[in-house]
Amino acid sequence: MSAPYPRVTNGHGSLQGIRDETTDAEHAVGTRGVLDDGRVFYYARNSGAALAPGKLVMAELAVTAAMDNLSVNTAQPGDTTLAITTKTGTSSANDYAEGYCVVVDDTSEGLTYKIKRHPATTASTEFTFALYDPIHVVFGDNTTVTLIKNPWMDTVIAAAAQAHLAVGIPQFTVSAGSGSEGPYYYWCQTWGVSAAWHEATEAQGLALSSGATAGQVEIHVTTDQQIGVNMVTGVNEEYQPIFLTIAP
Repeated sequence: MSAPYPRVTNGHGSLQGIRDETTDAEHAVGTRGVLDDGRVFYYARNSGAALAPGKLVMAELAVTAAMDNLSVNTAQPGDTTLAITTKTGTSSANDYAEGYCVVVDDTSEGLTYKIKRHPATTASTEFTFALYDPIHVVFGDNTTVTLIKNPWMDTVIAAAAQAHLAVGIPQFTVSAGSGSEGPYYYWCQTWGVSAAWHEATEAQGLALSSGATAGQVEIHVTTDQQIGVNMVTGVNEEYQPIFLTIAP
């Protein structure tokens, strides 16, 4: 294992260091960890593709059509499962574990529930999703939901001019999965000083966004997600220090 080891929210130190990877999760994806110097990390999983130190990573996908505005059977306050009918496509068991169920329309609309587990899904079929928290308001006949993955589940290198959610920067090379190995769990840095791969010359103190080249950062565009602040004058194609401000 490779030090340093983040402290998780219960105050205990993680057994997995910030430069370690494992195929068996030590924590739930999305668990927050912090170091004594204030750097913050969120427990993440890659998608089976390798990740590189200093290169910005993003949430795997936008909401897929298969999981958007879905029909759900009626549910009562106190229930901890939902019978949801997916649309096109499939998902593996627990792809959406630690993710979220957002009530889109009709009774209970506006509420969000965290997903605990679910079976593999296929198109146009009803499946049972287990929730961490109980249903708060009754679901009616026309209630619909959208399912969203945990932002740190199946992370990938941020695409060029990416429109997805940037979620942090790995601090080592996270292996690609192969055969029975992978995907890999790792700590993804979201706050504090980190190296970042720069796209151009950006002045010290400027806000940064993801770049037009995959994995790079550039001067913040007002319509884009701000991911940090430049700590020195950036140099094209070099790794320079920034202060990450994605998730404190």
